[in-house]
Order: sequence, then structure tokens, then C-alpha cells
Amino acid sequence: MDHVKPPPAFDMATLFAEMARMQAERAAEVRKIRTDLLGSLRAAGIDRVEAHYDAYGDSGNIEQVTLLPELPESERPAAAEAVPLESEVPLDEPPSRLPDAIMTRLQDMLWSTVYALHPGFENNEGGYGDIIWDLATDQIAIEHSERFVDVNSYSHEGV
Repeated sequence: MDHVKPPPAFDMATLFAEMARMQAERAAEVRKIRTDLLGSLRAAGIDRVEAHYDAYGDSGNIEQVTLLPELPESERPAAAEAVPLESEVPLDEPPSRLPDAIMTRLQDMLWSTVYALHPGFENNEGGYGDIIWDLATDQIAIEHSERFVDVNSYSHEGV
């Protein structure tokens, strides 16, 4: 009779260590993208990014991005100070919209920042919120709301 080997024991410590490693790796990647974007957006004269996101039913997206070019010309960093992005198109005037490649990186970075704080929020009824990135201070503020279904149940016997 052939002996069937039992599967190896499941090691939760190894699983959690791998999850932590992957999370740290993703966080480092997001920080690098954020640094790249920060220099380029500042050089373009943008001082604030406002975005709205919405997610439900296992999917979601950054719905709207507003770029606010309020820095006076004299306070804009020189273009040489900016870290160039892949496929970056030089921006001479404060844009109302960034080139698609940069806009995609910006939206991905914003989504990843929210998702790191609220993983899985896109499931079921989902969640939504607003992100404000102050480029002068490199601070991001997030107002996040999660949807849920609430049920009140009552049972009455012998009334």
C-alpha cells in the first residue's frame, strides 16, 4: 500500500512574515513614486492635488482629480530640482490636466495610499472619500467613509 504524505504544516508565522515583507515592499515603491511625482508637480507649478475616490462591489477608482496651480511663479522650484518621470512631457504652464502617463501614476499613488490605510474597503458596499495632497508640505489628508448594511432583528414570543 502506498503511503500518502500529508501536506506540510501550515506556518502562520511564515505567512504573516511574507505578508509584512510584501506590504513593506509596496510601501517603499509608493514612497518612491510619491517623491518622483512631488518634484514634477511642484516644477509644473501645482501646489495642491485634490481627488475623490469611490469603490464598491470589489472594484473602485479615483473618480476625479483637481490640480490647483496656486504657487506664484517666483516660488516655483526650478525644473532641474524636479525628479523626471518616465515619459514626462515638459510642462511650461500650470496644467489643468497632466499628460496621461503622469495622471495615471498620480491616481495609482493616491489609490495605493488610501488602500494601505483601509485595505479591502472596496468590497461589498464599499467606501469613498477625498484626498488632499499639499505639495508645499508634502502632507496628505484623507477623509474616508465606509458603507455598510445594518440590520435590526427582533423576536417576540408569547406576547
